[in-house]
Amino acid sequence: MEMMDGKTQGNGGFERGLFFLLKRYKSSLPLLNDYFHKAFRQIDITDSSLVDMAIWNALQDSEIFWHCFECVQDEKDTDDKPN
Repeated sequence: MEMMDGKTQGNGGFERGLFFLLKRYKSSLPLLNDYFHKAFRQIDITDSSLVDMAIWNALQDSEIFWHCFECVQDEKDTDDKPN
């Protein structure tokens, strides 16, 4: 979340709106893994299907979110490797 916040600062577009949606519903979000994106189509993430749909649709076009997502995945892969 911190990375996305930094990358969307000064961005008044939908990327910043997506950040605020994700921040608002952070406790309801699935883990940042391969299931994250798919979860918005398969289960109720928030208490509102309209909010779920808004997040899912914003994820479709968000270059910043997916860049941050990949960075987190790369970091996890590095942490999982034995020394």
